[in-house]
Amino acid sequence: MSLKYLSDTWLVRLRNAVPQNAERYTSLSSWLEEFADGKRYWRDTGIEVTSLPELKVSARPEDDAENAILLFSALRNLTPVQAMEARLWTYLTHVTYWSYMVARWGNVKPDVILDRFFLRGGGIASLVRNGISRLWWSGYLTYDGNRSDPFELTRVLFSKQDIHTGLLERSLGKSPTIRRATLEYFKNNSQKIERLGGWSITVQKMMRDLNTAGGVYLLDALTTRQVHDILDTSLANLAA
Repeated sequence: MSLKYLSDTWLVRLRNAVPQNAERYTSLSSWLEEFADGKRYWRDTGIEVTSLPELKVSARPEDDAENAILLFSALRNLTPVQAMEARLWTYLTHVTYWSYMVARWGNVKPDVILDRFFLRGGGIASLVRNGISRLWWSGYLTYDGNRSDPFELTRVLFSKQDIHTGLLERSLGKSPTIRRATLEYFKNNSQKIERLGGWSITVQKMMRDLNTAGGVYLLDALTTRQVHDILDTSLANLAA
C-alpha cells in the first residue's frame, strides 16, 4: 500500500475551518469525505509500506511507548525530511488514525486541535505534539540498534510525560548525546528520583538545570559523563 497525504489546498481549508468544525473533533467517525464534498482531497506519496499498525488507545505512558515502537517500525523507511511533512501527518490524524485520535486527543478547543491534529509552528516541538507524528519521531530519536533492546530509551522517554516534554519539546533534544545521556540517567537513577517523592517537579527542575548549563557550556560539545555530572549535581541539590 502507498501512504497518502492531504493536498495543499485541502490542508489549508481543513486548518482554516477548525473554529467552525471544532465540535467534529469529538465525533466517533471521520467526516473528511463529507467536508470535501466528494472531491479528492488526498494524493499518493509513492512511499510503499506493507501495512500500518493498529494503535492502542490509552493514556498510559507504557502504551504510548508501544505505539511509538509499532508506528516507527512500520514506517522505518521514512526519511527525516519526509517525516516533517505536515500533509502526511494531518492525513493520518484525520483519516487512518481518526478513531485513535478522537479517543486519545479528541477536544473542542481549537488550540488543542491545531496542536494534536495538525502541525502548528515549526521545528521538533510541533512534530512531537501532533498525535501521530509524535510517535514516529519519538521512536526515530531514541532507536539504538547497538542495544540489546533497540527501543530501551524509547520506553524511558515515555515512562513519564515530563521526560518526553522536557527533552523533546526543548532544544535540548536536538543533541543526540544529550538525548541519550539524559534518558540513560533517568533509567539508572529512577529509584533515587522516586525517593524524592515527585517525578514531575524533580524532572522539570533537572531539565531546567541542564538547559541553564547551556549558558556555561556548549551543550552540543558535552560528553555523556559531563551530562551525567550536571544531572548528578541537580539531583543532589534537590535532595539536600
